[in-house]
Amino acid sequence: MTFDMDGINIDLMFARLATPSVPESLDVDDDRIFAGVDSATEKSLNGPRSANLIARFVSGTPERYAAFLTVVRCVRRWAKARGIYSNKMGYWGGINVTIAVAFTLQLYPNVSPAALLRKFFLVFKTWRWPNPVMLCRPHDVPEIGLPVWNGFVSSAGREVAPIITPAYPAMNSTGNVSRQTLQILHSEIVRGHGIVDRIFREEPDDSGAAWNELFEPADFFGSLPHYVGLCVVSPTTQQLQSWALYVESRLRVLVASVLGRSLPLKRIQLWPKGASHGCYADRHAGLTAAQRRNAITYFIGFAIDRPRMRGERLDVERMVQQWAGADLARYAANLPEGESMVGSDVVVKYYRRRVVPKELFEGQSGGKDGSIARYRKRKREDPVRREKVRLRKLEVLKKKVEDMQRRKREREEDAEGALAAAAKLLADEDEEENGGDTKPMEEEAPDDDVQQKKETEAQDGAEDKTADEIPNPDVIMSDENPPPKAIDTHISDKTGDLQPTANEKPPETADPDADGAAPIPETADPQPTADPPPSGDTSNPRDPDADGA
Repeated sequence: MTFDMDGINIDLMFARLATPSVPESLDVDDDRIFAGVDSATEKSLNGPRSANLIARFVSGTPERYAAFLTVVRCVRRWAKARGIYSNKMGYWGGINVTIAVAFTLQLYPNVSPAALLRKFFLVFKTWRWPNPVMLCRPHDVPEIGLPVWNGFVSSAGREVAPIITPAYPAMNSTGNVSRQTLQILHSEIVRGHGIVDRIFREEPDDSGAAWNELFEPADFFGSLPHYVGLCVVSPTTQQLQSWALYVESRLRVLVASVLGRSLPLKRIQLWPKGASHGCYADRHAGLTAAQRRNAITYFIGFAIDRPRMRGERLDVERMVQQWAGADLARYAANLPEGESMVGSDVVVKYYRRRVVPKELFEGQSGGKDGSIARYRKRKREDPVRREKVRLRKLEVLKKKVEDMQRRKREREEDAEGALAAAAKLLADEDEEENGGDTKPMEEEAPDDDVQQKKETEAQDGAEDKTADEIPNPDVIMSDENPPPKAIDTHISDKTGDLQPTANEKPPETADPDADGAAPIPETADPQPTADPPPSGDTSNPRDPDADGA
């Protein structure tokens, strides 16, 4: 049973022993007290037994014990202000905070309360979960045979952040902690360590105002973009108490198993404090005036992971309604005879951050407007978001530069096209003025290939003419002057020259330019004739008619 007395939250536990009466000399720390008890009694007795054992662990000196109590009070106040103090909701409770501070004191036994608080945040900021936090090794009592926590069996994928109780039977005190609530716990511990570490680095302040930032209330309704409100209603106040406690015990299942695993969410947080201002459901919900008076609303905030979304819309209200119809239906089956669940219901409503009711911001500095302003400031100062904004601006700047370069190229192409059109127009006008007499450019200045072709044709024509002018020996020689029979001549196929054959004397010729012809002496061994000149050479050095016949 949970209740508040003079502003102090108290968990009242019930244990049923296997004895006809409770003696005055009952020792709760004796292990034989577990003989014949059920599992619920085991958990109820484990609380005071662990508290007594922790007190013996930290009571070395009066100063050490006083530092331990001071830090435990500070951590509890900090956890309540930040909305992470509720074992039922999946966060840390009283026993969890006590074991965590005692564990830190074992690591740093001789430090002041402020230094111990700083070490507490440092230890659990860097702690590697799911490694368990233990003050001593678990022990077993074979005579009783109760199950004891075993790291090789119990923590097989289910326990996210185990904190083990020191008393027999050792058990995990943070079994309700899920991955979603552990993310919230770790972010708040990192924030607390940053504040305390900054206080230690700055100049000392005797007023203690620097510690107020550590205990500031969490800005839950201004830190997330989306919220879901679960309005628990009943016709009477008595029915509301039992119905709201049952719904509250099942909310962690909704966050960890239904929404956390089924939806693409990068952050989801359950606010452990219910709003008792009435029901915020719409008018079309069909609630009576008694139901709206007897109502408690619990809120769940979440942020969507856009890259993981496969559609455009998340139907969160439908999923919560399905959970309420399936999981909360067990409450009616366990009601005692004579009681009815008529009029008890859960109404779901979705909120955006800007439409959250103003009554929920009570206790926040500046109210709703101040909360939204702080959210925008945190968003501007977020280094991840600033980097995204910088990259987005860079992309926009690149697109502008590309557009400018494209427009510049288009202007240059348009200018070149205009110049070409103007030149063509001027050429057409000149042609019209000259009456079309202007010869084309190819006729005025023929290219090199045409000129070379003409020169080659002229040279070939000259060679053919020279060959035609050479006299034919068959025509020159007449019957009166027959050629010597000893000389055998033939006409060259290429040049038409007369050439003597081998082993024959050339005919005697007279030099037409000499005054007198002298006979050419005969040689005993005439020289063989040379090879015919190449086809390209038209002159023959041995031709007697080369200089003219």
